[in-house]
Amino acid sequence: MMMNNCVAVTGWEICDPEENINIDWPRLSRTLGQDHIDWLLEKSTQGHLTLHIEIPEDDSGPPVQRLTAEFHSEAVKLEYGLRF
Repeated sequence: MMMNNCVAVTGWEICDPEENINIDWPRLSRTLGQDHIDWLLEKSTQGHLTLHIEIPEDDSGPPVQRLTAEFHSEAVKLEYGLRF
């Protein structure tokens, strides 16, 4: 059984914390690489992981959104670690 099945993929500062959550997929694609994004989306549609957007609730710094992958399979999590 997996103890920690969440992995932070990337994060970015929020311009206006009162706005709706907006994922800039083109920017993420440039930052992570299109193959990384495609792999995450493919595994997500297959049910191997769930993508989450997290926004910290503390005021310790600038507001940051974070894309996190929650893995439902140890094998897929291992593949992710080896691949990316």
